[in-house]
Amino acid sequence: MEINLENPEETYSWRLAAKGAAMFVVYGLGMILMALPLGPLRAGPVQQLVFWLLIACGVLIPYIGTGVGWVNGFPRWSFSYLGLALFLSSYLQNVSSRGIVIGRWEMSSGGAWGWRAWIPLALAALTALVVTRFSTSPLRRLLRRAWADWTQLSYAMFGCLPILVLVVFLEAKTVDRYIFSPLLALILVATALFYLRAEQRRQRVWALLVGTLLILVILTVIPALMYSDEGPVDVPGLFLAVITVMVLFFSPALIELFKYIRSKLAKLWK
Repeated sequence: MEINLENPEETYSWRLAAKGAAMFVVYGLGMILMALPLGPLRAGPVQQLVFWLLIACGVLIPYIGTGVGWVNGFPRWSFSYLGLALFLSSYLQNVSSRGIVIGRWEMSSGGAWGWRAWIPLALAALTALVVTRFSTSPLRRLLRRAWADWTQLSYAMFGCLPILVLVVFLEAKTVDRYIFSPLLALILVATALFYLRAEQRRQRVWALLVGTLLILVILTVIPALMYSDEGPVDVPGLFLAVITVMVLFFSPALIELFKYIRSKLAKLWK
């Protein structure tokens, strides 16, 4: 299969932007559902089956998106899927579960996921390699795109935020989930759409900067201030944590510094 190494996604169409935002829509709906009292919905075997199917969709969509993006030569919209797929496998390998029981059938005995957490990503990669006849063109294009536009690496890291939100929500108060889950879902989807529709790099940087900052502040600083009467709040420490994550997310900008230094050195050696 020949991979088109041009940039069809550079048309910045709503259709391609929707492909990239689809993952955030799915996770956004999951955040909203988490805020609802779902206990009664898991009472019977049928309800349990539906519940675990929903969980499976949330787990599999990053890997499916990565596979589809791989086959299409890693267009810009696929970077968030790839980032979340890598982060999710890395996170789950250290997670221990109680097992999956549907009705009378025990689907998993529980324990740490370990190497099994990487099976979905391995299957997505193997499927993409078979479809592309083991062509290295998609991987070369992935590296070229990241080198040409560092914001795509930042967008890949932005794709990890849905998992961060869900992990924080596991310990959050019910009122926090009611208040913030729709807002966070909206910010995730809007940021993805603005980023993928932006034609200029400056616009893409601002989309990621504003969206990431809003999400981190809502996850940390605002809830802490809301419940400041329950104890002292280390606001400087929270802001330091936010700034640290922001620096990490935008560290790929160092690529531009490296390019600048390399160009200066090249001129000196002429």
